[in-house]
Amino acid sequence: MKPSIVYAALALASLAPDLHAETLWTKNSGTDSASCGSSGSPCRSISQTIANAQDGDTIYVGPGRYGNVNGDSTFTGPGDEQPQANAGPWDSSGCIVCITKGVHIYSIAGAVLTVIDSGGSQYQSTVMILSDGADFGAEQHGFTITGGNAHGITIEPNYGYSLKGVARNISVSGNIDIGDGDGVYFYGDGMDQVTYKGCPPLACTFSARVLIAGNRLVNNANGVNVTMNNWGGQGSVVVRDNQAIHAGTGYNIFPGFEFGEGTFLSSSSSVQLINNVAANGNVGFYATLTGPIEYNTALDNTQSGFVITNTAQFTFNAALGNGGPGVLVNLTPGPFVLGNLSSSATFSGNTFMGNDRNRPAALFLGYAVANFNSGPSANCGVLNLGPLGALGGMTQVTPVPATRMQAINNYWGSATGPSTSGPGDAAGGACDQNNATTVARPFLSTVPQGTTPLYP
Repeated sequence: MKPSIVYAALALASLAPDLHAETLWTKNSGTDSASCGSSGSPCRSISQTIANAQDGDTIYVGPGRYGNVNGDSTFTGPGDEQPQANAGPWDSSGCIVCITKGVHIYSIAGAVLTVIDSGGSQYQSTVMILSDGADFGAEQHGFTITGGNAHGITIEPNYGYSLKGVARNISVSGNIDIGDGDGVYFYGDGMDQVTYKGCPPLACTFSARVLIAGNRLVNNANGVNVTMNNWGGQGSVVVRDNQAIHAGTGYNIFPGFEFGEGTFLSSSSSVQLINNVAANGNVGFYATLTGPIEYNTALDNTQSGFVITNTAQFTFNAALGNGGPGVLVNLTPGPFVLGNLSSSATFSGNTFMGNDRNRPAALFLGYAVANFNSGPSANCGVLNLGPLGALGGMTQVTPVPATRMQAINNYWGSATGPSTSGPGDAAGGACDQNNATTVARPFLSTVPQGTTPLYP
């Protein structure tokens, strides 16, 4: 495809087009200046190109290496990026490429040939999105982020730069992140925006979509880490079509504790997990109080394929060959969700095969391993822990209330349904604990249409 066609297609694909937008260029052969960015005089750094851009502009980045290109830790050499030390939320301060405008940034040659290397710098995010209306990468036009930073790509679109809310869509797509703490980290606005930044009531809520799609995340502590905090409104965070390989947790979706006007737990119900893969890691998916979880695959993880807590919908997912249970269900009681002791509104159409054959001594529950021994492997497709208080170190509620989860019309790896022996995974019996009951029948006798198990 000719470059002109590629550029035109990318411009048309932009989530926030602007009739007056311009095109700017960044190349390894460029030179930074206050006027660089034209095709005949490209900038050397992405940071300088952003500085010269306006809202709605599109930036094309040529192949090569960006970041700390001169090899020292000062970022003062020609062509080095221009870090900001105090950007971002309290636990991700500082960024190397700081996207402070609603610009659309795409590589020309794709992620493999376009690398942003943090060099393990003191700035905790290699790339940070600090404005709504920004795109970073697209299918076949993303970036490789590496260097061992705390966060590869951070999305914090309203922190310190605007108090107008988030009305324009944001996209992080087509990228590769290797060896950072978080591959992609979304940090929602909290009460500090109101208390310390002076945001008027409701002005910091969002009505847009944040899309995290088509990224490949390798050797991270968390492939995708979403902390919602007080990010309210009608918007959504859509995590779709990503691959998390060799992660501590492939996808960590957590409401978030917020400090300032007291301490509370908010909801992450606006987060959608759709058609993602988590393979060869520790825990595939850890999701608390989320929206729909659909068409995801957890494959060959050492602990659970999925850990879900009071999730709205769990359908057409596949848990295949995980060392621990395919799905660990925790119906958390307590002051945050008291009286909501049911798991998923819908838990059906899923596939469980070859799970819980090598369960570790302690299972992952929340951010720390709880003092809970769930017993030896029992071939559990679903291990239902009932109302075990795992979040934030909460203790078990006593007396333990009875809970009942409907898990009908799932495929358990055998035409004869769930079983404690043989090829199928089990449900109920030893897989129900803490006064929990899982209803697994009727079951599906074949793999449900729409799932694509990869495990024999």
